[in-house]
Amino acid sequence: MMTVKGNQRTLQADCAALGWEKIPVTDRIEEWEHGRYVRRELKLVQPVGALKIAWPWAVQVGQLTRISQRTATGKISRETVYVVTSLAPDKANASVLNRMLVNHWGIENKVHWVRDVGFNEDKNQIRRGTAARVAASLANLVVSVLRLAGLDQIAKTRRRAARDPEFMAGLLLGTIRAGG
Repeated sequence: MMTVKGNQRTLQADCAALGWEKIPVTDRIEEWEHGRYVRRELKLVQPVGALKIAWPWAVQVGQLTRISQRTATGKISRETVYVVTSLAPDKANASVLNRMLVNHWGIENKVHWVRDVGFNEDKNQIRRGTAARVAASLANLVVSVLRLAGLDQIAKTRRRAARDPEFMAGLLLGTIRAGG
């Protein structure tokens, strides 16, 4: 499954043009999380005939609308994204795909957001050869070592490790755990 991003303009335009206003919601998840109420509504179609898109591996195309309301302020936000998957409906129905998308955002927040914000990955100027992949791999390694040690405040822990080489050695050797 893949979330269609803005850098895939043709695919995004194809997905947006599928006439979603006529397609019913096929699955809905409602949850209270992190001080907000979130409703995720997924609509699914199989891209055949008039619904064909320029993506040969797409077996199902989805429109996911996330509506969230902050409990403290009452502020409501709405976001719509498109997804494509090579999974057939008998392998992954709307309920399964919607739950997969929820889990995907957990990964997005735990890994990609930390790399983007904590390691300034989006501003990285590395462009030659495999250096960008190496930098991303090293960032993943650091995040993994910290999480395995039970440390979830990545930025704070990185600052401490920069000041205290023994602390960093303890993390790498596995002798330091959360609270240590």
